[in-house]
Amino acid sequence: MRTRRFLTGWMLLGAALLVALPAAASAQSTTPTQSTTPDMYVVATNNGYLDAHVYAVQGGQVQSLGMVTGLSSAKLKLPRTMVEWGGDVQLLVDPIGSAEGYLSSPIPVTRGDEVALTIQNNLDLSTVSLKASRSQKS
Repeated sequence: MRTRRFLTGWMLLGAALLVALPAAASAQSTTPTQSTTPDMYVVATNNGYLDAHVYAVQGGQVQSLGMVTGLSSAKLKLPRTMVEWGGDVQLLVDPIGSAEGYLSSPIPVTRGDEVALTIQNNLDLSTVSLKASRSQKS
C-alpha cells in the first residue's frame, strides 16, 4: 500500500511537470523576440561650429537625446516610448550659445528606422531624412 502511494505521488508530480514545462518554454520564447526588436536612432551630423543639444518632441512631450559637438557626428537613441506610442516625432536642435534653434517637420517613426539629422551653421539650411528599415522596403 505504501509503495502505491509513493508511485502515485511521483506520477502526479510527473503529470504536473508535463503540463508546466511547455507553458514555461512558450513564455521564455516570447521574451527574446521583445528584446531583439531594433531600436530607432537619430544620426546627427553637426556641420556648425557650435555644440548642439538635440531633443525629440512628440505630443507636447520633450525628451533630450544628447549632445553633438561642433563639426562632428553622434548616434543618438530615440526613447522606446516615443516609438511605441506611434505618431510623428519632431527634432529640436538647440545650439549652445545661440538664441536660434531648429525644429524639424514631423517625422513618422517606426521601430528599426534611422533618422539622419544634418545641422548646418545656418540653422535654416538644416535637414532631416528618414531611412526606412529593411522590413518596410519590400
